[in-house]
Amino acid sequence: MNYTEAFVQRDQYRICVQEYTGEEPAIILMHGFPDNLHLYDRLIPYLWPPRHVVTFDFLGWVSPDKPLAIPTLR
Repeated sequence: MNYTEAFVQRDQYRICVQEYTGEEPAIILMHGFPDNLHLYDRLIPYLWPPRHVVTFDFLGWVSPDKPLAIPTLR
């Protein structure tokens, strides 16, 4: 499967995002605790193509940046 992997900056940390281009509207897949973006690896082939699919790791999971404490929303 072809996807683009990028890192989105959030304050001083980065969040890993995988994007599968396709038709809008996009389907955004958000994992729960204690999973990561690979939770959806077997589901994505049923959505893409034709749909635009985005998966990401919440801050502190598999992404490379893991703060000592998760920042709170301001």
